[in-house]
Amino acid sequence: ERMHKLLKVYELLGGEEDIVNPTKELIKEGHILKLSAKNRSSQERYLILFNDRLLYCVPKLRLIGQKFGVRARIDVEGMELKETSSLSASHTFLVSGKQRSLELLASSVSDCVCVTPQAIQDTIVKHEEMAHLLNGSLRDSETPPDSPASDLGRRAPTPIREKDVTMCMKCQEPFNSITKRRHHCKACGHVVCGKCSEFRAQLKYDNNRWSRVCCDCHTALQGTAASPPQPEPPSHRRRSILQVRATTQRLGPGGAGGVGAGGRGLRGRSSLTEAQWLREMGLEGVSGGG
Repeated sequence: ERMHKLLKVYELLGGEEDIVNPTKELIKEGHILKLSAKNRSSQERYLILFNDRLLYCVPKLRLIGQKFGVRARIDVEGMELKETSSLSASHTFLVSGKQRSLELLASSVSDCVCVTPQAIQDTIVKHEEMAHLLNGSLRDSETPPDSPASDLGRRAPTPIREKDVTMCMKCQEPFNSITKRRHHCKACGHVVCGKCSEFRAQLKYDNNRWSRVCCDCHTALQGTAASPPQPEPPSHRRRSILQVRATTQRLGPGGAGGVGAGGRGLRGRSSLTEAQWLREMGLEGVSGGG
């Protein structure tokens, strides 16, 4: 019976999804309306809910063959269900996943009998319980699955509007357009200054790329206290022309490479360098080998 349902959905999708396997279970499927984020109009869509994934599909105008095309694939792992309110429509809810967020609606409760918010929520809870049994590590037991700390770096944050924040959310210093500019922490989404966000950490939701994070998120993600980047050691810095001139003058008479030492320190130099040094010291005509 389970494989028969999977084969039916496989044909509806034209064979473009690898869903026929023993671990896959079809939970619900059916038509639903999606609320457009641009003009708030409703668009007919088709949802297919499995035990591990939600397929967001669009209908195809074909008499035979493929009936729906997959627009988005949202993992049940990390999925959240939220109630929303809209002045133009009722019975709306938000499906927030790692890959995408969808605002769905039904003009009445009966229109949403196939894929209900309760069915999605039950699938999320069941998936979390199964994952906890299979992967019940110490870290999972210390951090609840729905804790904000467990999502840090694993899913894209909801960024805060920069214009709504007038001071750094860490050090409380006021922003200005010249010396105190605004930056977003890529882990928590807070608006912080450059000094409080001069740290880098790998974020799983962004393919483990090194991204700008605040000091608190750096500590949480790396497991160590955040410390600002250290300045370059003096030995590695390029010396200025004044430092080079001072070093050259220290090699004067009586020094390690001066004429008072018999010119031994100048024998390893080129004739051009020796002439320049003698000219600067007012000793023109004195031979380095004399």
